[in-house]
Amino acid sequence: MEPKTRVVEFFKSHGELPESETEIMEFNYLDSGLIDSMQLVEMIVKFEDEFNVKFTHEELQSNEFRTIGGLLNIINSHRESNENWINFLFQKM
Repeated sequence: MEPKTRVVEFFKSHGELPESETEIMEFNYLDSGLIDSMQLVEMIVKFEDEFNVKFTHEELQSNEFRTIGGLLNIINSHRESNENWINFLFQKM
């Protein structure tokens, strides 16, 4: 399942999201109270495992991390970096 679908489903399972795609991507799940601190930890562990990424301390503290769209950008950036690294390694073989 692609990250966007999985991430949006995760947040929908915790409460109501805005109707439009743009509003969903701009939705601040922390300031809205959609998830609490324990659910935030659960989310971080879940997405790191599911998407094979590791969030940096700076990313976790960023404003980008606080919105669904920003979180997706961070996840996709890590996945792209991982894919580029794998491609690089295979080219060296």
